Amino acid sequence: MREDTDYLQLITILEEADRQMYGRAEIGPLRETVIGRMESAIISRKQIEAYLRTLQTVVHSEAPYTTVDTDALLPDILEHGFGCLPDHELVRLCLNPVALSTLRLCVIDQFPDYWSELMAKAAQEKM
Repeated sequence: MREDTDYLQLITILEEADRQMYGRAEIGPLRETVIGRMESAIISRKQIEAYLRTLQTVVHSEAPYTTVDTDALLPDILEHGFGCLPDHELVRLCLNPVALSTLRLCVIDQFPDYWSELMAKAAQEKM
């Protein structure tokens, strides 16, 4: 339940930033937190399910999904993680459950080096 509350707070901040900047959000000091939370979510089935459940509740009740050119962004994200994205694309991706689900499936299917290192690090931290 706490995780859902944390995600709700994060989604609310991202959605507000996106709305205020008309799709050109800048998140400044929150950038590293957003990247860390989202990369952790992508590599954990439990976390991504909690995030998507919360996101779909917010998105369904307030606005349509943000648009994301997943095909254009995916190769760079698979190779370098979320940190390669400018703020506005990072925010739009984090607000799109379909794009996040696609990314998760690609990470699991392709198991690129960047993401496998994150998974290994997360596994070590659990020990």
